[in-house]
Amino acid sequence: MSTPTPADIWASSDYAPTAARLRPAALAVAEEVAARVRSGAHVLDLGAGHGQGAAKLVARGFRVTALDPTPAMVEIGRARVPEADWVLADGEHTGLKGGAVDAIASSFAAMICDPCAGPAEWARVLAPGGTLVMTAWDGRGFLAEMTDRMTAAVAPAGQAPHTPPHMRWAQDGVAAERLGPWFADVRVEHRDLTWDFPSVEAGMELYLEGSPTHTWSLAMAGDRRQALLEALRGHLEECAGQDGAIRSSAGYAMITATRR
Repeated sequence: MSTPTPADIWASSDYAPTAARLRPAALAVAEEVAARVRSGAHVLDLGAGHGQGAAKLVARGFRVTALDPTPAMVEIGRARVPEADWVLADGEHTGLKGGAVDAIASSFAAMICDPCAGPAEWARVLAPGGTLVMTAWDGRGFLAEMTDRMTAAVAPAGQAPHTPPHMRWAQDGVAAERLGPWFADVRVEHRDLTWDFPSVEAGMELYLEGSPTHTWSLAMAGDRRQALLEALRGHLEECAGQDGAIRSSAGYAMITATRR
């Protein structure tokens, strides 16, 4: 079997329900850029998805290049935010000229890039003194617990689960280590994102139909698919209140840095 591409994963189900959940963080990234970078500057929205962050950046007066590796995302994003320049590419191979942008904004997308190749490419396309603003999940709350359950459910027998690279960005010292060769003033600020469901079944519906990462994981789980489903449902059930609703939050990190 060939190695899956980001486009394979993100096109595996409808992204819109997940995009709606992540919207507050995308807007927070845009606002952080606006607080640090002059209006009119050139901003790369890396992993732009459906264009929520790009729309906010355009509204704040930036020239925006919106990049995503999934054709369907680019098509939807271009229709929603035609003012941005949409590019089909991934975060390790943007195709942009060196020093082409003044800032990079990324909401839960840069974190998925290869932790070596990604930062090297971001540094290449950023002008000296340029700003990086990205979010990544941290070890707190609903999504961290869910990820641990998923990892344990699909781990081969006798093999201890490990923390995926994209879930390590917010750990002490990791962002500084990964970005340090090219960036200065690396800062990690922990925040929270509401992560509620009206019921366990609503949560399972998101996993099965509205979250590409879950849909892909289930498709690739092979004979561990049932164990993965049970882990996801069990976690939702444990988090549900007496009325059956899940009221929770997902911890994430706002990571900022300056290109040397």
